[in-house]
Amino acid sequence: MYHSSTLKLLGCLLGILLLSHARGTAQCEFLKSDIEDVRSNAMEVLRISDTLETFAIRTTNYRSARSNSRKAQIYAGEILAATYRISTRAAEARQRAEHCGVEGAAQYLTGADRYAERAKTLADKAFGLAKKAYASRNLSTIQRYLNESVTTAREARKAAILVAQQASEAHFCCGGQEIVVAAGRG
Repeated sequence: MYHSSTLKLLGCLLGILLLSHARGTAQCEFLKSDIEDVRSNAMEVLRISDTLETFAIRTTNYRSARSNSRKAQIYAGEILAATYRISTRAAEARQRAEHCGVEGAAQYLTGADRYAERAKTLADKAFGLAKKAYASRNLSTIQRYLNESVTTAREARKAAILVAQQASEAHFCCGGQEIVVAAGRG
């Protein structure tokens, strides 16, 4: 009688232990997915910032400058949206890493979150400058605001590169293979 209840209790404890391990493993798989989302959104910022730069450079006459400033505003808005996604996913991934007990990943994701906030702030500024460029009514003002927008978008791009690097390191801490991050042009 005593052995039977002890075996049942031991079986229950073993079952709970296995289920909690499986749940933790699933959480860590979600963590890897979150980290990959952070990295891919950061890479998206790199791609979009290259497109923004292309439109801002070709502003030689008023008509093309006006058209390009509208396109630059649209791409700056896309960069801003991507940085918001990065910031949200980095915070979620950091919380998940802390929950999973993956301290190394949590530290890197804290860094990614910090750089994501910087990228978001810079992207917001670049978007505001692109809006001012589109609202301007003379060529020199459009060019000046577009150049400032591109410069600010480049800074947001640098912050996004740092986010991608931090995400790669966090992914590596989770036991996965290191994700290669292109630090050059997207």
